[in-house]
Formats: sequence, C-alpha cells, structure tokens
Amino acid sequence: MEAENFVVKGKFIVIIPDNIEPRKLLSNLNDIIIENLLSKGYRYNGPISFMYNYFELEFWLNQTLEMPLRYKLLKLFDENKYKTECYLKDLGRKREDIPWRIKIYLYQRKFKGKNGIILEIISEPVIFYQIVQLGRSPNISRNKYSYIIYTNREFVEGIAKSIHAITIENPKPLSQYIKTNISTKLKEFGFLEESKLIEKGRRRIEIGDIENGLLDLRNAMERFFFNIVRKTGYEPAHKYKIKNNIEKLENLGYLSGEIKGFIIRMTDCLYSILSEQPAHAREPVKKQYNLFDARLFFDMVENLFDYLIEKIIRYNIRDNQKRISS
Repeated sequence: MEAENFVVKGKFIVIIPDNIEPRKLLSNLNDIIIENLLSKGYRYNGPISFMYNYFELEFWLNQTLEMPLRYKLLKLFDENKYKTECYLKDLGRKREDIPWRIKIYLYQRKFKGKNGIILEIISEPVIFYQIVQLGRSPNISRNKYSYIIYTNREFVEGIAKSIHAITIENPKPLSQYIKTNISTKLKEFGFLEESKLIEKGRRRIEIGDIENGLLDLRNAMERFFFNIVRKTGYEPAHKYKIKNNIEKLENLGYLSGEIKGFIIRMTDCLYSILSEQPAHAREPVKKQYNLFDARLFFDMVENLFDYLIEKIIRYNIRDNQKRISS
C-alpha cells in the first residue's frame, strides 16, 4: 500500500440560482468554507491559486504541542529548524485518522445542463504525512484502514454539507477516484511499470504534487515507447530517445509518415513541458503548472498510449510492409 491510498477525495456542486451573479456566489462559498475550517482548528494557508472564476485553497491543522525547554532554546539560534522540529514532533503524536491537510478546488462549470460551482475536496490524514515525512510503514490492518477512510470521508462530506452542496462523486480513496481505463489496458498488455507510473502520477497531481506527478508521466512516456518497440521483436533505441523509437515504429510499418510526424510533434512538445520539472531535488522548477494543466498532459499521453496499444499490440495493424533488422 502507498501513502496516497489514505487520501480521500469527493466532488460536489452548488447550483447557481438565477438571481445570483456566479462570481459573487463563488466568493461567498469561499468565505463560508474558510470560516468553517478555521472554527475546526485549521490554519488557512491562503489561496494557492486565484483567478476570476477559480480558487485553490489549502488548510493545515494547527499545532497543539507544548515543546520542551530545549526546543524553545533552539528557537533562539535557528528558528526554521525549531519550526520543523515542532511540526514533526506534533505530527508524530497526532492520531493517524485526523485530517491533517485539506485542499479545495472551486470553479464554475455546467453539470447536467445546470450552471454551478464545482468543489473538489481532498483530505490528507495524519498517517499520510507520517508515512511520507516520518518514514512510517503504510501497512496497517484492514479495520484501521477502513476507519481512517471513514473519518476523512465524513470530514469531506461535512465541508460540502456546510454549503449545501450536491454530491457528484462520493468521497473515496484517491486510488479509486483516479482509476483510468488506460492503466488497466497497460497492465493487460504487459506495460506494468508504465501503468504504475500513470496511476501514481495521477494521484500526485490530485493532491497538489504537480512536479513529481509530471515527472512520473515523463518516465511513463520514456518506458512506453522503449517497451512498445521491444514488444514488436526489435531492438529499441535508448528510452530517452522517444523520437528514435517512434521512427522505428514507422520503419516497421506500424505508422505512416504523416501519423509518425504528428506523434513526434506531439511527444516533443509534451516531453519538453514535462522536462521542465526537476528530476532531482536540487534542481529548480522551471515552470509550475496547475491541476488542470497537469490533467490535460495526462489525458493527451494516455490517449496516445491507447491508440498505439490498440493499433500495434492488440490488432498488429501495419500501413505497409517495411521491415528493419533492429
């Protein structure tokens, strides 16, 4: 089990009445949510992203731990280290099921023909951060896991009920929420590592870890084009040379020149975007994308994978009789 399996997400809508301006309703909902979570002991971290009709909000549970004198003395010499020590000590003592970080996306969209404000609410429990930041094992009993999910599901539903939102998708573990058809198809045809990377990357972008999620997507692209050539029985180019592997598919007769050119342009553009994310912690982020950008990149790559699996692996459709020795 991975840490992301403990994260719970739900999707809701507040229908916009005819006599209310959408922007005003969005602002009112934002204020109600902030007041609600502040009253529950959460710290508002401000809007991570704010645009005309889109909010991205973040809340953290307030620290409650009284620190020993030696930690208070540390504050005099290194305040940043003091804050980190306080945070980690508090995290280690918190009950594992308590929602620790809440992230909420609000944006205007139609649903079943009605204008509304969509809310995507994500609850990350204490145990998620105990696993990620304290190195705790994610392997727990089924009963304990069910209770953690239940607690965070109830919390997410409580936020939605406070603004009289209608449920679109019931709160559930993020690992269930982001299942995609392509991940199943990748597993079916032996692209196991690619499937794992797609699912992991999808989970990461949904909780706001865009950088690492897009890095997972880049790795999935590299492995996929390498492995799809190998599954045809020929020697692939290095996995970093996606263009070369696409050209091999053309030489084998699976892609026409026009389709090959289109796929190369598409993958070159996507790979360039994904390469803007740091491969190592020391590297700076060249550009930060939001959740909706990241979802678009995943959708484009997954559609491309789907097309190539269907044409090459499932049906072995060739456009001509070209062959290469390797």
